[in-house]
Amino acid sequence: MLLIMKKALNRNMKINWNEYLRHFNRPLTINQAQCYSWSCSADLEKILGKGLWHQAYVFNGDNADGYFLKKEWDDFNDYIYNTCFQDKDFLKNSNKKIEEEAIEIEKFFMSFADIDFSKLANIEVSKKLQEANIVLKTKVSSLWVGFILEGATEKKAIEVLKKYNLPINESLETIGAISRPHHIFQERIDLMKIVSSSDSVEEDLKKHHARYEYIPCYSVDVVPYTLEYFKERVRGISKEEAEKQIIEMEDGFVKAEHDLDMFIKSNSFEKHDELFIKYLHELSFFKDYRSHFRSLMMYYMRKLFLEIGKRYNLEISEISLLLGEEIVGLLENDDITEEIREIIKERSNRDGAYLFDNEKEAVISKEEMGVEDSAKDVKELKGVIANKGIVRGVVKVVMSPNNINKVEEGDVLVTAMTRPDFLPVMKKSGAIITDEGGMLCHAAIVSRELNKPCIIGTKNATKMLKDGDMVEVDADEGVVRIIE
Repeated sequence: MLLIMKKALNRNMKINWNEYLRHFNRPLTINQAQCYSWSCSADLEKILGKGLWHQAYVFNGDNADGYFLKKEWDDFNDYIYNTCFQDKDFLKNSNKKIEEEAIEIEKFFMSFADIDFSKLANIEVSKKLQEANIVLKTKVSSLWVGFILEGATEKKAIEVLKKYNLPINESLETIGAISRPHHIFQERIDLMKIVSSSDSVEEDLKKHHARYEYIPCYSVDVVPYTLEYFKERVRGISKEEAEKQIIEMEDGFVKAEHDLDMFIKSNSFEKHDELFIKYLHELSFFKDYRSHFRSLMMYYMRKLFLEIGKRYNLEISEISLLLGEEIVGLLENDDITEEIREIIKERSNRDGAYLFDNEKEAVISKEEMGVEDSAKDVKELKGVIANKGIVRGVVKVVMSPNNINKVEEGDVLVTAMTRPDFLPVMKKSGAIITDEGGMLCHAAIVSRELNKPCIIGTKNATKMLKDGDMVEVDADEGVVRIIE
């Protein structure tokens, strides 16, 4: 198996970086990059009718920049905008397909909860891994859809709102507000219910921990929440305050549904435009809810990787350097082979790239990439205004849930993109800056709700800014100025 995989990897594969555009930065492993690239091509095409067959993931430590071929990306967005959004069946049913596929992911990986991997022979572990790889390669596109369609949906949404002379920001806030709780909100509600009504807080917190510890696991090498994390969150909260938070959250969902209903009723939308607005509202929910399925599968893959690591005296970070077929090859031997040791050593700096080109793959070193680090000494960044205001503050770059607690009151939060579990630090921050996103992204919607200055879509704020930088966030002009 390993020899076949080695033949499939084309070390001579090259790409013209001028033809590619950087679209995102994520905590990502080589193993995940492989799974994402496959799901973003064939499986995405199965769901949407078109996939992305040329991708590159450039690693820098625990994070990776994701690139798509510019022409293919433009063609893809044109297809979504001109074909899918004109199809009423797509608007009615595509979100349902996304949810169905995501639930299949949940069902498969939840089955891992009942497996004691330590009692399985290598061949049985290998079988489970291969089954997981199939799911990761053929189902994960459901987790991409909200992100990948963001540009096309924003363009279409603004077009519809302008057609009816409606205010853009306020309307998008109404459409994008979720009217039912996803996992992040449900966890908060359940936690506050323990504080407000439980007679056995200690025991209920243990159950809560068992149910929700998976949430931060965007990658297999991200550590799950500890019991102490949940204990710390409830420390000092009174029953009255907990009840107040529950009411505020639950009332917020009711209000969001009412506001959307009134928004639709008070405007004479044509049937197709109304259908698009409802589609977009539901997609806004899935954009955040998808992190539940992603975290759940990475949480259980982590358990599998930890067991493999014990057998071969490897750290989970080392296993994450291997492609799926290479891990299967590892499990075919009782001891780690010299070939696998060499592969891990070669990739251990995490500064190369995984390339995907029409199902051909390559893992190459930084020297082989033919591209230099794009970071430059700049004094000013520009982006899209999500919410106006001017704030000065100290930069805190957050790339993982594991370092989210370094943000202090009034700091400027800088991240690739915000997620639902970033909400506590978004409330603490003085302003928010992201690499990615449009007017419908999580950061844009939440910043408007919190009335925090926010600049999105800077492309490279996380590369250009570092912890401790003093900046002026001028969200009236869409400019971030580095003061010192």
